[in-house]
Amino acid sequence: MRRRRTVVGIAIGSLVLLACAEVSMVLAQGSPLDTGLLAARERRYADAIENLQLAIEQIDDMTERARIQLVLGVLLNWNGQHDAGIAMLKRVVDYDPRLFCSLPEAGFHYLAPQPELGYAYRTAGDSNAAIKWWEEYLSWRRSTSAPRVYTNTLTARRELGARGELVAPPMVAHPNHGFIPSRPVDDAQRLLVPAARLAEALPLECEASEDHETVTLAREGGAAMTLSAGSRTAVVDGAETEMEVAPQLIEEELWVPLRFVVEEFGYRIEWEAPARIAWVRWKAE
Repeated sequence: MRRRRTVVGIAIGSLVLLACAEVSMVLAQGSPLDTGLLAARERRYADAIENLQLAIEQIDDMTERARIQLVLGVLLNWNGQHDAGIAMLKRVVDYDPRLFCSLPEAGFHYLAPQPELGYAYRTAGDSNAAIKWWEEYLSWRRSTSAPRVYTNTLTARRELGARGELVAPPMVAHPNHGFIPSRPVDDAQRLLVPAARLAEALPLECEASEDHETVTLAREGGAAMTLSAGSRTAVVDGAETEMEVAPQLIEEELWVPLRFVVEEFGYRIEWEAPARIAWVRWKAE
């Protein structure tokens, strides 16, 4: 009986291996898109590039074509064809800089053209161009739902900063809510941030006046603060308090002093020098 079970087990195992081989053959004999995605997943970059170039010619939908061009640009860079990869990624940026692409079947999750263009420039040795494209992406991206973008941008900034090559402006980040837009206001690198965006991250209630020049920030059942454009006087729980810098109205949005606001609401600023990132953390952390 034991020998019979062994023979049956060997037979079943052989059938499974044969079935897997047949599936791989079917995928390999599929459309250029399917074949290219399979090759990308298996890290056969040259084959993936060749097939995806053919696939792009067969795609009529402009957005779908741009998604495959995004993947192709990344693969070209990974294959050492930096100039071609950069040119392809620039096409995608020209079409839609806010395009996102997820192709799990090819091993890609949450690709975006601007940060990928930054990685391509960095791999090609142009750190300044890389930083430009990362900053361009972070200037409008209000969340970090893209783990690849989030992780690699931080890693790159740390590495470049540690080598003394990072001259990009400082950034503000919250561990759970990603990057917050910021602007330095003087040589001391005091930072202003949009009141509404900061309130979303902490979180706080945020109520703005009709002219957007005054906002009231409040924690539910706790402290409240009112700030106005051009005034260094904040009203915290009914008492006037002087700030080092005044809020500014920028494009109909009130930007407020980062450190003053977060510390009043029980948070702290942790400065990461190499990457030039100001982390907003709860004081107990």
